[in-house]
Amino acid sequence: MPSSLKSLKHAFLRLLLLGLLSTNLGLVWAGASLAQSQSRANSSSAEQLQQQFNQRVAAHNRRIVQAQDELQALLNNPRATDDQIRNKQRELSALRTQREEMATAHLLRLRRLQGSP
Repeated sequence: MPSSLKSLKHAFLRLLLLGLLSTNLGLVWAGASLAQSQSRANSSSAEQLQQQFNQRVAAHNRRIVQAQDELQALLNNPRATDDQIRNKQRELSALRTQREEMATAHLLRLRRLQGSP
């Protein structure tokens, strides 16, 4: 594999991983800060919601990592077609979008517990 293609592949994979890490850190930070602002009466409900959310996100993150591994395998496979690679990238993007939607729904639930409209 030419070194320029290899460098491009590594840069792409680094961006994928950085996106995954920064998104996770943002979700954890936003959820934790909102959960901390809950009143004492709602704190056990908020903690329960946070635990359930963390479990769902962890499972979803495992699917994302699996899709990333599959994408990397396709990129390393000289027989993989452009369409196969693009389809796997679309799948990975959809999984990330689903994770963001899960996070938004979770934050809205916590917000409702707090009494916000």
